[in-house]
Amino acid sequence: MATHHGKEGVVKAGGTGIGEITGFTLETTGDVVEDTALTDAAKSFLAGRTSFSGTLEMNYDETDSPQQTLTVGRENIAQEVQARLQSYLDIYQTGLLVQQVNIEKTDPPAAVKNAFDDVVAAREDKERLQNEAERYALTIVPEARGQAQARIRGAEAYKEEVVAKAEGEVDRFNKLLEEYAKAPEVTRDRLYLDALQSVLSNSTKIMVDVEGGNNLLYLPLDKIMEENKKKGDDDE
Repeated sequence: MATHHGKEGVVKAGGTGIGEITGFTLETTGDVVEDTALTDAAKSFLAGRTSFSGTLEMNYDETDSPQQTLTVGRENIAQEVQARLQSYLDIYQTGLLVQQVNIEKTDPPAAVKNAFDDVVAAREDKERLQNEAERYALTIVPEARGQAQARIRGAEAYKEEVVAKAEGEVDRFNKLLEEYAKAPEVTRDRLYLDALQSVLSNSTKIMVDVEGGNNLLYLPLDKIMEENKKKGDDDE
């Protein structure tokens, strides 16, 4: 195993310097691979590198770096670190190729940690409220459309009912007009009797004006009907 050290460099994100490298350590482990050909008189081996690990220390510049560096800017930092680390590996001629750099955790400086936490909380609240609004829209819009369709269907049914009733009234009036043209007096008497029947069927008390007198004749239909009903029950 070989260990490499360094202490120089700058980490940038989006072309802006966000920190100065104060030190790094790279540990490599390797083995050898036999590369002997059939025609070789002796065995030959090639050096191979199987894995490596390391640490990177840097001073974070809170004045030059945007706050999003610690959140959405991790990918940019990882790319810059990968490029810088690859350059150091090339300088030491390790033969290693950095495939990927993952930043697992980022912490802001202690002086601005509270403000940074507030910003993160506000961003999370924004996303949460936006998601809630979208879920509410997905719920309320179909419901509103369903209610609109129900009201439209109700209005159409009411329209058909009113139109059918009006057409029926028109047809009845036309037939009545034909009968009136044939026999006006009979038709008038019939209409009068139908009107009386319609009114009196829903009345229990009737006042009759006596011609030539100042008195009204009172007909208690409700009591007469009750007496007739009792008489009918007694007969049974």
